[in-house]
Amino acid sequence: MNDGFYTLSTKEPKMALEGSLTITPTKKGSVSFNFILPDKGSRPNPTATPANKRELNIVTSYILGKESLGFDFVYVEVPADARAQVPAKARAGGGAVHLSYELKPFKATGRVEYVKDSSDVGGIDLVGLGDGNKGWTFTFTHSYTKGALFLRWELSYVKADNSFTLNNKKSQTRAGVEAGLVF
Repeated sequence: MNDGFYTLSTKEPKMALEGSLTITPTKKGSVSFNFILPDKGSRPNPTATPANKRELNIVTSYILGKESLGFDFVYVEVPADARAQVPAKARAGGGAVHLSYELKPFKATGRVEYVKDSSDVGGIDLVGLGDGNKGWTFTFTHSYTKGALFLRWELSYVKADNSFTLNNKKSQTRAGVEAGLVF
């Protein structure tokens, strides 16, 4: 149980049920089911708009020597509720494929994702691309580790059917670099 995206600080607090169940049928493979089910009437707040967003997520992974393969599927639904300021039911979903190869101290990872936000009366954007939009992402991440030190660099490309950026673009490329210590 959690406080429904920090709603205990509001006048009408609502609780949410959150959990994860993982099974490891083999020492090299696992399947995880994750969920968050907030109260239907959870009102929006600074950290969640809408705050009654229900999420179901299945993650699988399998290690094949130096390679690992994973799949990730998500379904998001927001029920209509006047108290939650959601005029009509909204939903979105997507999936991803992850593949990595490790040749210590380096690791190369690639990910392809597809997401679709169904169009709804309330115009609610559940996946960050805009209401009714769908798109693909392609991400390549490489990392280097030595002892507690790690360096990671990433290149990502997003392509959507409709514009989703502040400058009305249908695509976006991002690059990032990260360094740190693992304890």
